[in-house]
Amino acid sequence: MDIKKLILSSIAVAGLLMACAQSEFAGDSGQGVVGKTKPPEDDSTTDKDKNETPGDNQLVVDDSGEIKLIDTDLVVSRSEDTAAWKNCLYAGIQGQPDVELGCNRVTVRGDRLPPRTAKIKLKTNECNQLRLALHTQRDGEATTTPNLSTVGTISRFQIQKLEPRKFKINANDNFDNSWNDLNVTIYTTNPKIKFTIQGSGIPCD
Repeated sequence: MDIKKLILSSIAVAGLLMACAQSEFAGDSGQGVVGKTKPPEDDSTTDKDKNETPGDNQLVVDDSGEIKLIDTDLVVSRSEDTAAWKNCLYAGIQGQPDVELGCNRVTVRGDRLPPRTAKIKLKTNECNQLRLALHTQRDGEATTTPNLSTVGTISRFQIQKLEPRKFKINANDNFDNSWNDLNVTIYTTNPKIKFTIQGSGIPCD
């Protein structure tokens, strides 16, 4: 064989081998996708994680500003009064029926009643205007007769705010000068409940 042709043939083969090697290197460097498989996904990432917004599974419901009508415990603490008649205190807010909070006696001139806890519907995160009514049972009467908080311009009640969510109430059952016909303190320990006595001019907390 001619030496010159052999040398040219060898050079051509060497050039072809070098071109193939460069092509494979280019693929390894990420510049091509020939002969490469997609890297496996991280097993720590699940389909559930991909479909959720970060933090969705850590949401905490906070109703701190929500107004709800709920059953509220209203503690009624009664002090001694001078009334011989049976006097019962009723209360309620607009749109709700009056609830009996407590009475001073079992019957007219009868036994005294102990303190109690009454259930009343009040709204959370709102200033509840608590209306009052006095039900009085006099001598010879079989039932109590409701008297609204005021008759004309004469009030049935004297109201004193002792602390947030706590009021002292004195009542007059016959328009005389005695304000000790019913002597109670009412309060709630629910921090989401705010209330005042309607017509008293006393603001909520």
